[in-house]
Amino acid sequence: MNNVIKIIAVTFLFGIQMIAAQESSAIDYRYLWEEEKLAHDIYDALGEKWDLRIFHNIKQSESRHMESVEVIIQTKQIAFELFSERGKFHNQTLQKLYDRLLAQGLQSPKEAIEVGRIIEETDIADLELLLKAEIPAYEKQILESLLFASKNHLAAFKRNANRF
Repeated sequence: MNNVIKIIAVTFLFGIQMIAAQESSAIDYRYLWEEEKLAHDIYDALGEKWDLRIFHNIKQSESRHMESVEVIIQTKQIAFELFSERGKFHNQTLQKLYDRLLAQGLQSPKEAIEVGRIIEETDIADLELLLKAEIPAYEKQILESLLFASKNHLAAFKRNANRF
């Protein structure tokens, strides 16, 4: 039950930003980039702590996700300072979420896998919401690619959950 509450809270925190962006009829790609960075940075830290291959592998994929969103940011000429420092975010909601999820993941390998599952389920929900917006074809293609990868990541975390 506790995990269900966590998933609902995380989905709410992530999703509220995406809904607000859609209501203004524009996708906040800066937020999306930082959301991908959150996943990358948490997987990087948890990979160091637990030395689980899943985190090392998916972290690299998250780097590519960030690069994909950065292409949109550059193409649309959106002014944005991209932080490279691990665990540092402009968006304070994401900053707090990073801190909370990292603390949870550092408790045990089982909690680390749970954090990965939460992040990927949230990413999937957010991307599915964004894909409902009217956006240029190249943006849609990038978001669909991110969605496909996130579904693969989620499946990997679910497979690994049985190990602990």
